[in-house]
Amino acid sequence: MTTVLGNLIDNAVNAAVAGSSGDRWVELEVLDEPGDDGGTLHVVVADSGDGLAEGTDAEGVFAEGFTTAAGALSRNRRAGGGQGFGLALARQLARRRGGDVKVLERGARGGQGAVFMATLPRTTAGNPSANSLGAAGKDENG
Repeated sequence: MTTVLGNLIDNAVNAAVAGSSGDRWVELEVLDEPGDDGGTLHVVVADSGDGLAEGTDAEGVFAEGFTTAAGALSRNRRAGGGQGFGLALARQLARRRGGDVKVLERGARGGQGAVFMATLPRTTAGNPSANSLGAAGKDENG
């Protein structure tokens, strides 16, 4: 879960910094949907970047190697190094848990950037009464 959230936030920060808007921001919204199966966490990440470029396929951003970071330099100073795997990895990990990562809004240059949502099942406490132990810390089996 940490990698999914970290990659979405990292992409949003990079988009906000590179965007054309004078105001740079990232917004994170976390919604907890309790359930007996462990519940579901919905995480929405928005930014002030320029959104997905015109003609960019919303599903294509999840392909390994896709990047909007023109001439990006990695920590080891290789052009393009380390770019283009965050969204692909986030989606792959979310899907392993039975969830997903999707584009909710494409965004627009000079307006709000793209909005992504990760859905992560079995990540919240769920129904407390279904998982509670007795006063002595034991279930009905002792």
